[in-house]
Amino acid sequence: MRFPQEQRIELLRRLDKIGPMKWVFQVFLSVFLAYGWIWVGILKEKGAITEEVRIKALILFGAVFAIQQVIITRPRPKDRSEVEKQRQIAENCLGSLLIEYHKNNPEHEKNPVWVRANLALLTRGWIFSYMRIYFTACPSNVGYSISELGIRWEKGVGAIGCAWKTKDITIYDSQTEKYKRPDKALSPDILKIVGYIKSAVALPIISKKGKVIGVLVLDSTQGIDITKFHDPKTVKLLQAFGNTIVPMCFYDGVK
Repeated sequence: MRFPQEQRIELLRRLDKIGPMKWVFQVFLSVFLAYGWIWVGILKEKGAITEEVRIKALILFGAVFAIQQVIITRPRPKDRSEVEKQRQIAENCLGSLLIEYHKNNPEHEKNPVWVRANLALLTRGWIFSYMRIYFTACPSNVGYSISELGIRWEKGVGAIGCAWKTKDITIYDSQTEKYKRPDKALSPDILKIVGYIKSAVALPIISKKGKVIGVLVLDSTQGIDITKFHDPKTVKLLQAFGNTIVPMCFYDGVK
């Protein structure tokens, strides 16, 4: 089931409402810090507070000011609306990847193989960063569930997380010990959602400065003996599309 367009629009509306509130808070905080030092001095001169309280207040103002500066100077991730602007282009590219993949495996014409493609982007939370799937291409009537799209892939977790951590292509197959590593890091909750996936290949999208800004993935309910995700032709194809898809990722991530 595809993530409904109505829910995407509703999410963007909620994010738009948060924007003005954040601006008001930032203005209030700036005024508070600018005059707080003066107010503390005046209160101390008038005997309203003790020297000990004044020092504690100054320490508090200093800590808040330091945190504010960290927030101001941290990288500026893109708004979700920027993601939506390039959805059509990105998903057309993923669709082309699937077409080329099946062309490289002509035997799939007689024996159809269930394969999907997705692009996960670097996403920034308040403290930690993670990867999340934003763009997809799938066979008819077979898509990513809302639960799958909501997974926060951390470094070293799953094929996406392993490709992010190692900065190298990661292959997963549930039946081959050599390729089982990504599966071992999954929590029981994530396994319930993606446990039906039997094979995958994940390619890290790396910027010119060497930073992983996304992960390009093919996955399937069938093993690599059928999908051939470990075949050099598949890997080379994925790398070619990975180079094409770099401009569709964001260096500082997504909010």
